[in-house]
Amino acid sequence: MIIKTFFCIIFASCMALNAEIIVSDIQDKSVSFPFNVSLVGEYIPEGRVFVSSREAITDNSFAIASAHRNTVCFRGLTPPTVLLDGELNVSNPLNGAAITKASLLGALPVVVIKDNPSSIFLVDDRDTEIAVYGAYGIRDAHEKKTTSILALTTNATEVFDPLNSMSHRTVFAAVSNKQGRFDGDGSGIAVLVFKKFESKKNKSFSAWDSIDAATGVSQFSDEGTLQDTGNKAFPFGKTTPQVFITNPVKTVESAVDMHFDRDLGILYIAVQVEASTGPTDGARALVLASCRNGKLQLQSIAPETAFADNTALVGGRGSGASISVYKVKTMQTRTYLRYLIGVGGNGNGTDLKRQVFALPIVDNLASSSHGALAKVTSSPVSLFSAGNPGRFLTRVFSEPAENPEDLYTSADVQARVGGAVRLPGAITDISVSAEAVFVSVEQADEELQPGIFYSQPLFDVEGRISAWANWQRVGGTSDPITAFVYDPYKATFTYIPVLKKGTTQTVLRTAFSEGKSFLESFISTEFPQQLGGVQSLFDFPYTSKSFSPIPGKRIAVQAYCGYKKLVLIQTGKDSSNLFGPVQRDVTVYTSTNGTLDQLSRDTALSLSGGVLDDLGPLSSCTVLTDGTFGWFIVGGAGGCAILADEQGRGWDASKGLEDQFKGLTAQMKWQKISESHHVRKLVASDNFLFILTDTRLLRLELSADTIKHKNFHEVTVAVCGSPDRKDARSFSDVIVSGPLALLATSSGILRSGDYVDIRTVSKDTDVSWISVALPESVGSLNSRGPVNRFFATSPTGDERDVTQGGTLWALNAYVGLNQALLYRFVVTLDQGSVTPTTLQLFPDYFFNTRKTFFVNGGEYRNYLVTDGAFIALSRSAFTGRSPLLEILPPLIKSGEAQGARNRYPLLVVQDRAFSIGKLVRNSASGAWMATGDFGVRVQA
Repeated sequence: MIIKTFFCIIFASCMALNAEIIVSDIQDKSVSFPFNVSLVGEYIPEGRVFVSSREAITDNSFAIASAHRNTVCFRGLTPPTVLLDGELNVSNPLNGAAITKASLLGALPVVVIKDNPSSIFLVDDRDTEIAVYGAYGIRDAHEKKTTSILALTTNATEVFDPLNSMSHRTVFAAVSNKQGRFDGDGSGIAVLVFKKFESKKNKSFSAWDSIDAATGVSQFSDEGTLQDTGNKAFPFGKTTPQVFITNPVKTVESAVDMHFDRDLGILYIAVQVEASTGPTDGARALVLASCRNGKLQLQSIAPETAFADNTALVGGRGSGASISVYKVKTMQTRTYLRYLIGVGGNGNGTDLKRQVFALPIVDNLASSSHGALAKVTSSPVSLFSAGNPGRFLTRVFSEPAENPEDLYTSADVQARVGGAVRLPGAITDISVSAEAVFVSVEQADEELQPGIFYSQPLFDVEGRISAWANWQRVGGTSDPITAFVYDPYKATFTYIPVLKKGTTQTVLRTAFSEGKSFLESFISTEFPQQLGGVQSLFDFPYTSKSFSPIPGKRIAVQAYCGYKKLVLIQTGKDSSNLFGPVQRDVTVYTSTNGTLDQLSRDTALSLSGGVLDDLGPLSSCTVLTDGTFGWFIVGGAGGCAILADEQGRGWDASKGLEDQFKGLTAQMKWQKISESHHVRKLVASDNFLFILTDTRLLRLELSADTIKHKNFHEVTVAVCGSPDRKDARSFSDVIVSGPLALLATSSGILRSGDYVDIRTVSKDTDVSWISVALPESVGSLNSRGPVNRFFATSPTGDERDVTQGGTLWALNAYVGLNQALLYRFVVTLDQGSVTPTTLQLFPDYFFNTRKTFFVNGGEYRNYLVTDGAFIALSRSAFTGRSPLLEILPPLIKSGEAQGARNRYPLLVVQDRAFSIGKLVRNSASGAWMATGDFGVRVQA
């Protein structure tokens, strides 16, 4: 039976509707504000987002506004009258103001307004009466009132713990010279401290203390009396020794970015510079500064001896050499090592604004190079407490870069955030959360539509970054994005899209849907809960082998598996030759007889009947190609089936599967290719299909000819109960990457043998399976505890590429003790071969005696997923408790015995659900998808 249904609803828009609009007027949910706004930042402990007005609007009480993570309504923070500098009911200078610069000092916004460009105002709404404190007439390095503040940051822009103390609240302002430039002659870095004073009458009050940044001298006496001490900015410009090499630089642009790392106690200053004309002249576009008691001290990012030509990303030599760093952040990996993250590099072309680099930095307070670039070939130092055994404390880079070979260039994969994929346009904003780098793009001009993208690092056995994963879309949007923030406790984005006529009046926040969108209703209808709902979900990105690579014809697909049914949904397509999520009416083709009879060009296929009835619940789906044809293959309780015509042909792989599933034909039908029961997972590796059941791993070579003649020859490459299976009674997961196979079993991890190619062995005994130790694993006394699931990160994002220097995560979980441990392994090949060093534990320690697991995940869990920013664990209903999906603490690192004690819910399923599967990211939209017997929920 063939049914065709038309739904006049846009899929991508349905997903976008999951994003909450945060409004200022609860009666008007069409827009957040009637004026353009900028995103100031987020106070993470409260999930409180701040925005500011870009326009001067009379009597505007929302010139600065905030909203908490659990609310969808902004609160205005600029009423007509406030407590101004300690005086009640005074006219508020921020009411109706246009904000030109803004930052956060903990939960307190710090801003500059258009009508008073030389002053800084702080807003404190912690009491009933909103208070505003002004620092007026900020002076430049010549002690003259500055004409403009070019950049603003604080020592508490990003904090994870509540910032209640009034001490050490410091603001750094990049101030221009009288010409409005940052190239010297008065330009510099001004330092202000917001603190409490005691008057001579023992009355406390809060106020700004402007500092002479060169000497640390305070503007206030200890009694709170204003002192005329010649407070001024620390000079910065063309003649700054930490900027120039050999001779003062030719230019320093006025675009400045600053970032303060609270742990390091270092301020990073990023600029764009051009060296002088001498052959040995050079420049550095990053300068770091320490601030002790208000006194600023500049330090070189690396010595002059480290630069020989113009390739070292943050500096270079040569006549007129240009180096441009537009944005700067820092990262501390979960292996404890610190990196500088920057946008830009050598040169000054617009392409630099879509380039992100990562460089190791020294973390040693006793070193004069603390915070500067580290020697890239140096081994990190692991520090342990005294005693035997010594408790793991931290890991640092201690050797500074001194010579050109000590620095990375843009050609080094270790430094190239985003891997081999170019961003579609210039970066408008950047954020670092744990081990993820997020960026936004507003104007796209190649390959992909705009939006938010992320990359996460890969590591070597010493815990150093060895490469970066390719950029992938996140956030469930292809809107042009001007700014965003990421909430690590909810894994959500709050962002400002650029809408019609360039307006920025809307603030959106991603959120999990509640089962009411069209997609969710459609999936729940296709996969009713009484039949088990969705058994599994698989994502096939537009880069999948045998998908069309031609702009205008490309496609991305998601496959929903359930009881005797497969639903294929087109999730991505091209618009003006830029690829992104589907944004058009959806049509659904339904077949209930196992064929594609009367197939037409649709964007969703609901397929059941025929051979699929024999398979029962479908557990897995994959796409396989032999280079000539491409096929969809499914596996379930009753075996495996392939979608092909009578001649065994799939779609033409030379053309690729195209938009609206062009390439599939009405002559195709499901055909059984394996009788293997209880299929857990299918893996396609070139023209080989690997079939994992609960007791066997099989390999099947496919072509149109073998399908046509049903000449299937299954090779068994692993069997439970064999002598070399190390007591494994069941298999739960498998990863096949090139010659390597990894098995998750009831008795630990099995790795295919040294110098064995899993794709060519003729029988299981030739594989020489090797047991991989899991020190201190739960559910075992011999380091072979049961492993539920794997999760792999790779340069491409495909687990089948994990041998390209990827990371294997293993979830060791045991129901009997209700526990789960997480292990991390580095995966590499040696000249294309599996060797004894192919799978090695990360340097995760609790004590100096041996490597061990990364973290105790707490109670029993089924699945593990990470994108670098979060680590998510899920579990189906258990001991009377509902299914759960939760994330571990965002700052968790190795060696923290109780690091996962506090966990945070990511999704709460309201209806009576029993099962929940693996969290899957929609590659076309970047949305997270959670499935189970309840259907699907989308975070977008």
